[in-house]
Amino acid sequence: MKQLLLTFLTLFIFNHAQAQFQMSAELRPRLEFRDGYTSLAADDHHPTLLVSQRSRLSFGYQTEKLRIKITPQDVRIWGDDPKISATGTGNNPSFALFEAYVELALNDAGWLSVGRQMLAYDSKRLLGERNWNQNGLAYDAAVAKLKLSDWNLHFGATWNTLNDLRENNYYPASRIKNLNFIWLNRKLNQINLSLLHISSGKTINDTSNSMNYKNTTGLYSSFSDDRFNLWAHAYYQWGNRGHGGNISALLAEADASMKLDKITLGGGFSYLSGNKNEPAAIGTDHLFDLLYGNRHKYSGEMDYYTNPAAGTDWGGLINGYLYATYKATERLNLSNTLHYFAQARGNHYTKNSQGLGFENDLILNYRLYPQASVQAGYCFYLPTQTLKYVQRNLYSGFSQFFYLQLTVSASFFDKSSR
Repeated sequence: MKQLLLTFLTLFIFNHAQAQFQMSAELRPRLEFRDGYTSLAADDHHPTLLVSQRSRLSFGYQTEKLRIKITPQDVRIWGDDPKISATGTGNNPSFALFEAYVELALNDAGWLSVGRQMLAYDSKRLLGERNWNQNGLAYDAAVAKLKLSDWNLHFGATWNTLNDLRENNYYPASRIKNLNFIWLNRKLNQINLSLLHISSGKTINDTSNSMNYKNTTGLYSSFSDDRFNLWAHAYYQWGNRGHGGNISALLAEADASMKLDKITLGGGFSYLSGNKNEPAAIGTDHLFDLLYGNRHKYSGEMDYYTNPAAGTDWGGLINGYLYATYKATERLNLSNTLHYFAQARGNHYTKNSQGLGFENDLILNYRLYPQASVQAGYCFYLPTQTLKYVQRNLYSGFSQFFYLQLTVSASFFDKSSR
């Protein structure tokens, strides 16, 4: 990492062409009280209190034909050092490279981006940065970003490998080995329209290089003005599962909100198709795969359904929600969202109802300074008997979750060389 820093400083000091160098940092510690987070609290459980922290340092270099960005990060739990120190505190090192990519100008047509980078498109439901997770999500990819008159056209590809071998370089069948996508977008005044197609390949098993491909195709649209904000998307999934069998699945979601002075009222609906039972090896799978998309922001702050297969026992998910946001001042706002969850398709755990329960998320945001903000959230879940059967926890206690997060983002300098 020292070599990376020296490289950027050299570029900044000695490059005599017209260039720009940026350096910024982000620190995000988060306190969490988990008393039923991700799964229902059991009667005999003990709540967890922990603090995690993300620290990022970002370097950027830009000329007319070249852009470079490198972002190392460290993610850790306070006090997770496996070794005992004199003070009893420490950290288990978790230093990694979050971003490291270069963008090359394609004359006036656009840019070619190569390296480790974030891929975030439209609502970020299928390709997103997963920012709630302290590690975030970046991709090793090559992406062509073209500007064609009033259209934006991006197409990209990844090829994942675990080891540097000469032969039999297998990849785990549980992970996506090859991801290819095409994104076509156009903005018409206050309307935004997009087409996204993703082809994701998984190996047939852990000792084979043969792959089956899953395809996801759909449309996204949004409208926004001073008072109204609406968005909707629908995606159909088809092809073959990694270990065999067909896929036929659907994701459809919509959200609408209206601003009334300091209050914003809104609501939305989500349908993620599912199965009556876990699909057999040669059967058709109707459970929609969310691929690399954001999950936390769409299915409740308590993260019960970030993994739909486990969270709904393959039944898919219906999520209807209402929310209200009150902007008390330019620095302070308070929001509350009420979710109702249900299985999209009932199974042997459904009993008399496909309902999974209610979740309420209360969130406060306060901007301390232009560079620093605080977010606090208190959430609780009221489960149905069906969810208790799904989670194999018939005697659950009261499930709640509280967090307090500080985010500090600062730009150290942004300068141009001669």
